[in-house]
Amino acid sequence: MKLLKKTIVITGGGRGIGAAIANACSREGANVVISARSGVELETTREMIQKNTSNPVLALPCDVTQKDSVDRLF
Repeated sequence: MKLLKKTIVITGGGRGIGAAIANACSREGANVVISARSGVELETTREMIQKNTSNPVLALPCDVTQKDSVDRLF
């Protein structure tokens, strides 16, 4: 997977499979944006990913059931 210089947005990126996908994409060279409803989980995941790579990781709270929240994310 060559993701160098690509930007990936992962919803549900605060924990579990979403966090694992974000971590893997970052290790493959992607700039990663993680979002979830919980800001605390997002920050923990962002810090964990940042320890493993020098690629940018942005953590933004977002509730995908709310159009305004999704609009702000993008």
